[in-house]
Amino acid sequence: MRLAALWDRLGGISDSDSLRALEDDPSEVEEISPLESLIKHGLIALRLYELSFDRGHHHRAVKSLKEPRVRFSDFPWAHYALGMAYARGPEVQIPHQIGYRHRMVHALSLAEGWARTELRRAVELDVE
Repeated sequence: MRLAALWDRLGGISDSDSLRALEDDPSEVEEISPLESLIKHGLIALRLYELSFDRGHHHRAVKSLKEPRVRFSDFPWAHYALGMAYARGPEVQIPHQIGYRHRMVHALSLAEGWARTELRRAVELDVE
């Protein structure tokens, strides 16, 4: 399964059990490279976070997606997937009306900056 098709498929899944089954599906192991496998697990963790808002899933997504970005820095999907994880993370979804406003704005701007950097790099690599 190619990553773009996987990304589209994940968006249509709204059941956590189906996502976990997809993550462990042995029939897809032979179809993808180790790099794509790392990104696949990160994208599934990101979708699990989107459904549950469990920060553990987001942490796992970012952790899974940082490794391909470092090891395969010339692969656009490595940057795109990590950028999406940053853009959809809990820091970006913090409401500004509560708590320590300056800290929240700082966390928000950091996460948005990281997301922009990764997404911009993905576009640069995809054009090359």
